[in-house]
Amino acid sequence: MKINKIILLFIFALNSLYPQGLWINTFSTLNNKKSNIKVSLGLGKTLLKSSNGKLIVDNFTITSPTGNKTTVKILEKNKPIDISNKINTQGVYSIDAHTKSIFYTKYIDNNNKQQLKLKTKDEIKNIKKIISSIKFETYAKSYLTIGEWDTIKAQNKGLEIIPKTNLSGLKMGDIVNVNVLFNGKPLTITPGSIEYITINSTSFSKNNDFSLFSYIINGKAQFKILSNGQYIINCYHKENITNNNLKYLYEKVNQVYYGTTLSFNVKGDTSNELHSIK
Repeated sequence: MKINKIILLFIFALNSLYPQGLWINTFSTLNNKKSNIKVSLGLGKTLLKSSNGKLIVDNFTITSPTGNKTTVKILEKNKPIDISNKINTQGVYSIDAHTKSIFYTKYIDNNNKQQLKLKTKDEIKNIKKIISSIKFETYAKSYLTIGEWDTIKAQNKGLEIIPKTNLSGLKMGDIVNVNVLFNGKPLTITPGSIEYITINSTSFSKNNDFSLFSYIINGKAQFKILSNGQYIINCYHKENITNNNLKYLYEKVNQVYYGTTLSFNVKGDTSNELHSIK
């Protein structure tokens, strides 16, 4: 029973890295000249439930164009959160979420039995042989533009998808260019590592079983907007732990898997866009 519980928890951990990962649902309307802006979180192909949200989300924040950061509290059953009162100046707001780090170690114990625990390898005493020892980290980002779009700067931390295209006024047929960085350095496809992004949209198919795909070459990737709808760019990256790479994790895990998403909406008709604070 205990092992089953651990396996179920691990399956849940893996779910956060599957297509569409953790993502931010941002939507806005303009009624009677008043801005209504709401956000919520999604995991996989559905919105997060309250219990899941409390379990995995480490923080959920909004950063203003001037750099002021505000924490967003996840509501019961992950109901949409009205953030209109937090939007008080013109510019581009960054909405960010990331999960608590999840550790997983699969090993052979001293009794020659295979075990699986949600712990780092240094926390387990009776290891005979490590099969795999992994850390999972997932991030999500969305941007909200009030007025004019501005250049997005990299944070040079973790796995980042940086839009080089104005996401606030996209229409069908537009090309979206992004930079993909890991700790500030461009990812690129190599013979030993296939780096790429996938793009999902609510408009692609009823079952969401179709995705766009782009290789990352020298930190750059691009794709075309096929239709109006919500878009989610996904990227996943693996790092092997060595004495020269992420050394602080050397005694804890053998690999780190990073996942990140960037979500945005394509409305086509921008007559209802938020051009100013009312």
